[in-house]
Amino acid sequence: MTTAEIAVRLAIPALWTAWVVYWIVAARGAKPIRWREGLGASALHGVPLAVGILLFVTSHWQPAVLTERLWAHGPLLPLIGTVLVGAGLGFAAWARVCLGANWSSHVVVK
Repeated sequence: MTTAEIAVRLAIPALWTAWVVYWIVAARGAKPIRWREGLGASALHGVPLAVGILLFVTSHWQPAVLTERLWAHGPLLPLIGTVLVGAGLGFAAWARVCLGANWSSHVVVK
């Protein structure tokens, strides 16, 4: 395994770890909640999210159709994926900054 492959392999967990730490620290400055959506409405987006996370972390349980490659493996593909993960996490952090104290992980009135 080359140095670049090792760097790309370590970059995604490092990006997610930095994002989670930022998310936890930024949550401390949120305004108090005045109203929260009901459990049924919350489940409409929470259950698909939980299924997605489960499929992501338990890839050995996935059906074969979900594990097939769309493109041939090459040196550029992991780099592109890492850049896309970084851009997505950066976008989420930017949105959190813009929302400031009004941010919430649930549908609420603050």
